[in-house]
Amino acid sequence: MRDYGNSKTDTVISIGIIIMIIVVACMLSGCVNRGLVESYDQYLNTAGTEYIEYVDKDNMLDANSKLLRRINHEQASKTVQKFKQTRWSW
Repeated sequence: MRDYGNSKTDTVISIGIIIMIIVVACMLSGCVNRGLVESYDQYLNTAGTEYIEYVDKDNMLDANSKLLRRINHEQASKTVQKFKQTRWSW
């Protein structure tokens, strides 16, 4: 018969490796790409702002449609600010 080592030790090592993989995956999931956030921020402050100005002047859109577009823009801006303040992003 061949001896494959201590199965308890192998189990503990396997569990340890799995836990390390999970911890690393959880830590990396909080990372934010700085270039992506800055690009999105620049878009919101230029073309995004111009888009909202257009929406406000567009007579073809009803009040609810305008409100929805403004809310989307505000939420996107808040998301950028949140990621700028996230310690993992820089």
